[in-house]
Amino acid sequence: MAEKELLLGIDLGTSGCKVTLIDTDCNFVGDGYTEYTTYHPNIGWSEQDPADWFPAFMHSFGIALEKGGVCLLYTSPSPRDRQKSRMPSSA
Repeated sequence: MAEKELLLGIDLGTSGCKVTLIDTDCNFVGDGYTEYTTYHPNIGWSEQDPADWFPAFMHSFGIALEKGGVCLLYTSPSPRDRQKSRMPSSA
């Protein structure tokens, strides 16, 4: 896939996390879904551990990227980039 801006939809639902990628022309690129546990500590109670949500998101995101044939590249700004863009340095 050529370099293109993508939009990311995230749904943290009652049973899992769904991630959908589309391009800026609204074409479907890829999606992923990962379940997480819902606990029932008492009758009529349902709870989730928020610590489960981020790993589920990351896994779902990875699936969506793979299905869509998307490769993300990220490089940290160099000192020269900071000068050109006037980004604050992290001193």
